Amino acid sequence: MEKEMILENIKEGLIALNSKDEIEYMNKSALYILRDNNREKVGKGLINFAKKRVPYYNKEFILCNKKIFINLVPIVKEGRYMGSVITFVDQNEMNSIARDITGIDQVINSLRASVHEFKNKLHVVMGFIQMKEYTEAKDYIMKLQREENKSFSLVSAVEDHYINAILLSKWSIAKENRIDFKIENTSNLWEKHGIISSDDLVVIVGNLLDNAFEACMIFEDSENKVELFLDEDDERICIEVFDNGIEVSDDMKDSIFQRGITTKGKGRGSGLSLVKDKVRLYNGFVEVIEEDNGKRFVIELSKGGEN
Repeated sequence: MEKEMILENIKEGLIALNSKDEIEYMNKSALYILRDNNREKVGKGLINFAKKRVPYYNKEFILCNKKIFINLVPIVKEGRYMGSVITFVDQNEMNSIARDITGIDQVINSLRASVHEFKNKLHVVMGFIQMKEYTEAKDYIMKLQREENKSFSLVSAVEDHYINAILLSKWSIAKENRIDFKIENTSNLWEKHGIISSDDLVVIVGNLLDNAFEACMIFEDSENKVELFLDEDDERICIEVFDNGIEVSDDMKDSIFQRGITTKGKGRGSGLSLVKDKVRLYNGFVEVIEEDNGKRFVIELSKGGEN
């Protein structure tokens, strides 16, 4: 009974083959992932794979028209083949988890915004040239150059190239949405952070800024403002994001970091829950502080020690 409870409650699909490579057992997760309980059909898809009698780990495989990552381990005792144990996960689910934990969606969205802004600028320059307004075209290009210089000066104290890239893209998004986005002059972030990965910092900083921008864009006619402060030393990294957008009510403060809940209410996104996961991973803390003219998210991450 204990063994059955364990096998039936693991999230990975599990299939056990006997010495004849016939399916001896399939757990509930296997049935759910494959959406098929036809053992003969499922076994036919695995038999040639299993007959090689060699282990496979994290191999892409198509079974019952589902793309999965499969692990197969043959069991041999005293030179005799006893069967195989196969575990697998849905590839789509793995890809979704990978996007979440690496912050790749943050990078893609930021790049998309940068490309959109760049195309708009090119259209303006092309319009001036077509109208033979060469002086205006030159002045506009010089203005763009000054803006670019200003944007690069914003991240001069940030040595991490990944964070640099995400901040420059977020600056473009803020400008497009008429948000005054600033990085505190006293900010300091190193290129390497010990056990803390740059990917995880991208997830934290990117999602905090997205949340701040979204909170500000509710008030279209206001002077929207977002400020970022980064600080790092040998022991910890501190991240603070201030915005003067919509307030976070007291009853929301306890639930805002749950999946599917944002300052706009339930049923939206998972950004802040990902932030909380990363904070927990690094033995840190997160706090939401209400100030007179806005709110401040304060996060601290530990660079040493285990969970």
